[in-house]
Amino acid sequence: MKPLPAIGAGLLAAFLFLSPVVMAAGPTISVTPSSASGTQTITISGTTTASAAVGIKVTNPSGVTVALANVVATSAGAYTYSFAAGGSSAWVTGTYTASATVASQTSTATFSYTATAPLPSGNQLTVLASANSLVYAGQTALIQAYVYWSANGTAAHSSVTVTAWWVDPSGAVSTPAAGTSDGSGFWTWSVSLPSSAADGSYSAVVKAASGPAWGYGSTGFTVNSQVASSSSISSAVTAGFATLQKDLSANFSSLNSGLTTISSGVSGLTSSMTTMQNSLTSITNSLTSITNTLGSISTAVGNAVTAANTAATDASNASSSVSSTQTYVLVVAVLAAITLVLELAILVRKLS
Repeated sequence: MKPLPAIGAGLLAAFLFLSPVVMAAGPTISVTPSSASGTQTITISGTTTASAAVGIKVTNPSGVTVALANVVATSAGAYTYSFAAGGSSAWVTGTYTASATVASQTSTATFSYTATAPLPSGNQLTVLASANSLVYAGQTALIQAYVYWSANGTAAHSSVTVTAWWVDPSGAVSTPAAGTSDGSGFWTWSVSLPSSAADGSYSAVVKAASGPAWGYGSTGFTVNSQVASSSSISSAVTAGFATLQKDLSANFSSLNSGLTTISSGVSGLTSSMTTMQNSLTSITNSLTSITNTLGSISTAVGNAVTAANTAATDASNASSSVSSTQTYVLVVAVLAAITLVLELAILVRKLS
């Protein structure tokens, strides 16, 4: 007989072996329609945990990714993503696999697709679509797209038909609507959401066609009623405007007084500048008078120098005249003395 501890261990092992292993359930996933063709809209939807981020991927029979998106589940755990089939050479006839991944849990579903016609060759239309990412019920969602020719990159704005449609979280598809063009390749759609619009991810598809050429672009936006409501925003704006108006009214007197003070200061500054200008004018006049006086003095000094030079010349001439006169007198005196000596000599001779 086996001891009781051994029996208990065996029973526990058998219980664990026979009991099902409980694991976290992955997201559910379904594809509508199960068989698509051409440019038909395909919707992937399912359920998961509330507000979870869901990664969606679609691959063709060869494993090439043809669609890729990230959506957010609603507070009830529902998610949806819609896109247009076709649009590239990767869309071939066969069985496609759609997968939805939440955290590390992935669920898959398959659908079949039939390529109705080969893609047109040559110049193609390329569509780049975008939308405001987060809106709330009662607001207008804005979808925009830029359409251009792939061959040369020029904007496609003439002879082109551009339409868009969108899919709400429940999978309901809107009626295709024509966009508004600005004439340079940009197209715009305004989607007025009712106040009862459901929270969740909304997918949008934009199609451009011109003769045999066509192209698709996809985008999306999320509705979240927890962000705000139009009435609450209107009330907040009104209250803020009233507060601003009150503050402006209270501060207007101070502002007016400050402006008056500034005006007085500007007037005083203008008066001071006028006085300064007059003083500068007087100084300029004085400097002019001094300059004239200095000119007169310079002229007088020049005349005096000329007169002094003339006097010096006259004095030199006078000195020369005096020197000549003295020489003449000396010569006369010498001659007179010689004459007197000769006469004395003659007189002495006679007396002897």
